[in-house]
Amino acid sequence: KHRNRRTSKVIVLVIIILSCQLLIFVYRNGGKMISLFQSQTTKLQKVLFDMTMAQKQMKRTANKRLAEHKKSKKQVEKFMKEGQMDTARIHAENAIRQYSE
Repeated sequence: KHRNRRTSKVIVLVIIILSCQLLIFVYRNGGKMISLFQSQTTKLQKVLFDMTMAQKQMKRTANKRLAEHKKSKKQVEKFMKEGQMDTARIHAENAIRQYSE
């Protein structure tokens, strides 16, 4: 009887320790238990989805930068026609920076 109590206490302690380790793991991964309970295929699908979303975001950012570049280029032409060379130079620097980003 005394031995059964001891083993049951040990089992309870092991379960508590494992539960705490699982909670710590979930906390460190931002509340996600992906790497514990998903198959390799599901993980690869998630990676593929994340890469597709990153690609779309990069395209949107590139299009924004291109539009800003064109706008700055027009402003450079405008200020050069008006004779404001210092302002035109600033906008030209901005246009070059936007194009290279």
